[in-house]
Amino acid sequence: MLSGRKKILSQPFSLSLQNKASFFSSSGNSRFAGITQLPGYPILGRALDLLRPNGTLDNLKAAAKVVADDPKGMCYYTVGDKSQLLITNPDHIREFLFDHRDKQSRMEPMKLLEQLFGSNILSDPDYLARKKRIAIRDNYYDAAKLKQHAKVVAAETYRCRENPGCNGDNIDLTTFCDQFSVRVFLKSAFGAQVTEQDIQNVLGFVKYLDEEIFDMKGLAITMLPPILRHCFFWSKYSNPEKLKNTIKEKLLTDFLKPKESLIANTPSLFHDFWKMGGGSNVPFNEHPNMIGDSTMFILGGYNTTNFTIQSTIKLMGAHPEIQDKLCAELNKCLQGRQIEEEGTLEQVAQIEYLEMVIKEILRIAPATYHFPRGIDKPFVFQGIPLEKGDTVHISPYIMHFSKRYWEEPERFMPERFAKENAKNIKKFTYIPFGMGAKDCIGQDFAKDVIRTWLAGVCSQYRIEVQNNVFDLSLEKGSPKYTHPAQLSLTPLNKEHKHKSIHLSI
Repeated sequence: MLSGRKKILSQPFSLSLQNKASFFSSSGNSRFAGITQLPGYPILGRALDLLRPNGTLDNLKAAAKVVADDPKGMCYYTVGDKSQLLITNPDHIREFLFDHRDKQSRMEPMKLLEQLFGSNILSDPDYLARKKRIAIRDNYYDAAKLKQHAKVVAAETYRCRENPGCNGDNIDLTTFCDQFSVRVFLKSAFGAQVTEQDIQNVLGFVKYLDEEIFDMKGLAITMLPPILRHCFFWSKYSNPEKLKNTIKEKLLTDFLKPKESLIANTPSLFHDFWKMGGGSNVPFNEHPNMIGDSTMFILGGYNTTNFTIQSTIKLMGAHPEIQDKLCAELNKCLQGRQIEEEGTLEQVAQIEYLEMVIKEILRIAPATYHFPRGIDKPFVFQGIPLEKGDTVHISPYIMHFSKRYWEEPERFMPERFAKENAKNIKKFTYIPFGMGAKDCIGQDFAKDVIRTWLAGVCSQYRIEVQNNVFDLSLEKGSPKYTHPAQLSLTPLNKEHKHKSIHLSI
């Protein structure tokens, strides 16, 4: 049983208002008649709740309680003058994503990302976003390239074994995963030309964005009526153009400019992005998309890889019995071979129990906790008249822990994905990467990262985690563990203790 996760889900659902006397229920919307409304403030709706520390997660918890008891599995609320509808019925999710996809567009909050980072794949018109998604697929979905990326992960997995923590000593889990995630991401995107200085520069850039810029408060503020928006904008957002120039200069100086020649002449995702904006005839500092796309790609690739690997380590540490079973299956397959040997990665991918563990990791800890979809054209959905400017939310966090669809959802139980059980899992109740035309473009890569890391480490080391608490924050736009934890990797066999393997990538 995941006591930390259970604690999160079982805490009383409360708005935690600082001043109870100031609470009012915002007026109901007749369009949503018959659907439970999450209470909020007049005019502001739930904006103030979202602005509070970890307000996004609190809002999801409050919604989870409501939809669990609602026959339609829906609830709605307002943020300023914007209506937000949460849907959890799998049939409704399928209908919304596929039957009405032509009526969905970029969301209002994405405009803040464009203000801060410049034009990017998340704020582009659909035709351009599709073009960029194709470029990403070409770089990450091709079988040969996926195999090459897996070798990168293998190399970095063996590299991490040289860390002092691999001798049974404790190391900080966050630092360990920070280094691993940036190395894997950059080397997959650029290859062997990535230097140690590049890695440290990008890690510094990500931390700068995470700590100083990227904040869910800014997204909530963009959803307020214009007359109120200015009342809440604090100093660092008061001049978005100046802030964008600061971010742009930092990325140019620390990473893109030193790599200009490499990007111009080497096939890679960054190279494809550059070509879309005019290629080598357009310098980086004038490129309309290079800064925004690079920033969003770095953030997305780093954050999701980092959280997924941390979750993998924490879950393995919390469940030694599952770790033991996985180790036995891996050793049965590998028989003393290393995972980079010819054909081994393909064999590892066929281990049924390993795939069950990966799926359960992604159920318990999806890298994105909710998928918002903006409404661009009015239409009627399940009897509800949706209008332009509304937002429909789909939440893996809520779906994956719904007792309607999962037996003992708080338990980490890979067996639920065994062949005989998986056939009973209702479609659209398991959505770690979203579904439809705007699903996560990097999902195959994410699965390969977990698969290769587990195969390279669990076959030879005992994973142990001290202070293993499953506390979460969504304050920076993606889930993060907030409680400091320590990792140790103890060799299962003495011969592995000082074994050093270097791969040519």
